Amino acid sequence: MAKNLYPDKKKLLMEAAVDVFSEKGFWQTKISDIVKKADLAQGTFYNYFKNKEAIFKEILLRLHQEFVDEIEEMFEHNTDNICDKFVSKMIDSFICKKKIIKIFLYEVLSLGDEFIELYYYFKDKSEFFCRKALSIDFPNMEESSRMKKAFILSAFLRSFLELHILKENKTYTETKSLIEPYIKEILG
Repeated sequence: MAKNLYPDKKKLLMEAAVDVFSEKGFWQTKISDIVKKADLAQGTFYNYFKNKEAIFKEILLRLHQEFVDEIEEMFEHNTDNICDKFVSKMIDSFICKKKIIKIFLYEVLSLGDEFIELYYYFKDKSEFFCRKALSIDFPNMEESSRMKKAFILSAFLRSFLELHILKENKTYTETKSLIEPYIKEILG
């Protein structure tokens, strides 16, 4: 990792944590592993984070915000086939962040209410984006129908991507070709 004279230590810690969590998983990662990877003193960690749960939560929130920003930009610059573009972004996001998503779903959710609430926040945001995409692609759809389809689409996407990307390690192209017939059926 390249150093400059005034590194953003928090950023270094977070980048190192992503690498170490991805390599070792949540339970096997120690704070000492993170600071070693960041080439910082152990005490520096505690200037920014209370514990490894806190840094992992911040990583999740930051990655999610990056995803939200990409989706919002997509909505601003596109007016057609938004549902398809949203599905593509979801696939891409799951592939790019696969290891962190896996750790979150399979290890960290067991830590308790704070992470469970975060899971529901992410889930609700996904459903919101599905509803927004449907309102653009299908402006004449009744609101009650749009809400049902958004719920079904969002739940389906999460389950499908978890199975095919996280468990079966499918590529973007494989996942996209597998998911398309289901999306067409859901959207009717």
